[in-house]
Amino acid sequence: MSVLATLTRMDRVRTTGVVALLVAGALLAGCNASPDDAAAGDRTGGPAPTAAADPARCVVSDPEGELILHPGSLAAQGADVTLEGVELRDAENLDVVETDTVAFSGNPSIRGIILDYPPMKNAGLADSLADWDERRPLVGRTLSPADGLQAVLVVVRLTDPSAPGHLTGVALEATAEGRTYPQPVLVKPHGEPCTVDDIASTRSWLR
Repeated sequence: MSVLATLTRMDRVRTTGVVALLVAGALLAGCNASPDDAAAGDRTGGPAPTAAADPARCVVSDPEGELILHPGSLAAQGADVTLEGVELRDAENLDVVETDTVAFSGNPSIRGIILDYPPMKNAGLADSLADWDERRPLVGRTLSPADGLQAVLVVVRLTDPSAPGHLTGVALEATAEGRTYPQPVLVKPHGEPCTVDDIASTRSWLR
């Protein structure tokens, strides 16, 4: 079942629905990354995230306190690259459950959040960009240029499911130059909607 999709209109984002993809860019996330941002000589091509702070997104986890981050994408350029792992940056009350890569046919500047883990089989989002069932474990995977663009998927879970958690991004470790994908997110427990006060509270941990 395909679960990653481009959402071209803000009113199609369902932050309280079973699945939502928040598209990076000025429209939704204030991120101005583009395919041209890839660092020169970086063998893990795709958008090279900048150090500039992005606005934090507030999302509600699924009933198990879980969701899937899609912080960005990468491609091996000119030589094979072995992926060694990921690390959540400035994370509180969040644990990594699963890390994967999956072939991605979208623009490399897209990033997002899937609000259910595993994704709902009846998600039915249009203009699909990746197939969840085709994912492969990230740790130890060696990418070649022939593998093309790969989305990075990181499943996280609230350590204490009754309390919110947050992170500022995801750091990817690889045999080539690693990279950090900024993705500031406040994760609320299931059933607790995001509020204006929640967004205001992110100022205390955004850098």
